[in-house]
Amino acid sequence: AESSAARAQMGACIREFVERVPAPYRAVLVLADVEGLTNGEVAAATGLSLENVKIRLHRGRARLRELLEAGCDLHRDDRNELACDRHTAR
Repeated sequence: AESSAARAQMGACIREFVERVPAPYRAVLVLADVEGLTNGEVAAATGLSLENVKIRLHRGRARLRELLEAGCDLHRDDRNELACDRHTAR
């Protein structure tokens, strides 16, 4: 139960940061990394070229990484699960 709660909390944290990614990148990021679609499937779903999907996915992941690094410290907890310690407002 504790592990499930920790995963739910981590998921909520990640979703919050995903929502901050600019919309054109967020849409591709969610389809590929959350929904599990292949790049080709994302291209078909969005009407974008495969090359454009790859570019937006790369830029979206880079922006998400920047947001996460600025907003929290990601680490592995004692159960070796991904955990986030949020930065406090300064």
